[in-house]
Amino acid sequence: RHAGIELENSKTRIYAAELGPAPLGVAELGTADDPVWRADPALPPAARGIRVLGMPLGSPEYVAAFLGSSIALEQRFLARLPLVRDPQCEWLLLLLCAEPRANHLLRTLAGPELEGYAEAHDEALRDGFAQVVQCPDLAVAGEPEACTLLHTPRRYGGLGLRSAARTAPAALFAGWAAALPLWQARFPTVCAAALRALSAPVADVPCARAVPEAAVTLAQDGWAVPPWPNLA
Repeated sequence: RHAGIELENSKTRIYAAELGPAPLGVAELGTADDPVWRADPALPPAARGIRVLGMPLGSPEYVAAFLGSSIALEQRFLARLPLVRDPQCEWLLLLLCAEPRANHLLRTLAGPELEGYAEAHDEALRDGFAQVVQCPDLAVAGEPEACTLLHTPRRYGGLGLRSAARTAPAALFAGWAAALPLWQARFPTVCAAALRALSAPVADVPCARAVPEAAVTLAQDGWAVPPWPNLA
């Protein structure tokens, strides 16, 4: 009321990591069929979460359901490629629209749920490529050489469709590396907590546990990983 903003109840969701009853005045914002409070123990696990800037935040079941919905949308898009009836346009849609759809999720998520999504995303891209070249029987998934050629960067003679499973650690590391200096400038307390979590033997912040592992993967591939304080 003070800011002069009217709340849109149908777009309002509230979540907490600790399950429990809704805070005072929150339950009334929703309905029995569409509750606003998404940390209710009575809700099915797949409903305990919210979407924040295109990223799922909530229970593992909610994240898995969100990623399943995302891959279904990608598959629906790829299934329509043959309707274009122009191989060059189909290829550009595959390369510039279908492939980048995974980028935001790869930069913000990790864990078994993301691994399953990344593999499904890569498989969908390979199926889409088979449609573009009009070879529906092309068993790209079963041909290691074909997969390598498809996912190798064009500067190395490949077709340049990035593999989400292959690039996920680099994308996650890049997402955190890009966020740290922003947090340092605007939210130094948050940044300090993040640096402690990233430097701990085992991060006490769940979303940070996979980031040091991603840094190790990059180091094993020969990249000189900067220290976390330097990135901040």
